[in-house]
Amino acid sequence: MKKLFYVKPSLHLPDTIAIVGPSKSILKKKYGKKIEKSKFIVRFNFAKTKGFEKHTGSRTNLMVINNHVYDFLKNKNKSLQKIKKYLVISPFELKKFRSNLSLYFFEKKKNQYLLAFKFANHFGIFFSLLKILIRRKTLSVGFCFIILCILSGIKLDIYGFDLNEDMRKRKHYFKKLKIGNVHDLVAEHSILNRLKNHNLINFNY
Repeated sequence: MKKLFYVKPSLHLPDTIAIVGPSKSILKKKYGKKIEKSKFIVRFNFAKTKGFEKHTGSRTNLMVINNHVYDFLKNKNKSLQKIKKYLVISPFELKKFRSNLSLYFFEKKKNQYLLAFKFANHFGIFFSLLKILIRRKTLSVGFCFIILCILSGIKLDIYGFDLNEDMRKRKHYFKKLKIGNVHDLVAEHSILNRLKNHNLINFNY
């Protein structure tokens, strides 16, 4: 088991995990059975699986959510049964609430900077991360979680991330998407391509 940096309380994950992202490209192939065979499966922001099982699988061991989805979770936590473990990624500290769910937090913008500095030996990646943060953008939850896992020594098997997608026109497989300007998704995809070239992550297309 590997401990994720700067997550409170401490969160340990298996050495190898499957990450299922929201890109529409996941519908091109039927990876559902392959995903379901994974030891540990991570999804984001309550991504829908019902009706998409042949492509996405259905099991979820950890749901990674942003601060907006956390507000929803706060109001609905008593009615949630299937998924019990959540990692909340937020650029600021959140007000905690009592729950029977297992809640973990990666908070504050300074911790995103600390992640960037851990890539100091890969100057191109480090500089690109720093540039995103200096421009007052926050890291998207999917991208931030991938970075966290890589730095924590976790091997990733990734689905539903299309590195060839135009992120200015991105589409989710399960919903229509309004594109905001909180994140720099184009820059994030450029960094993911660099990480792929360094053999730090494996993408399934």
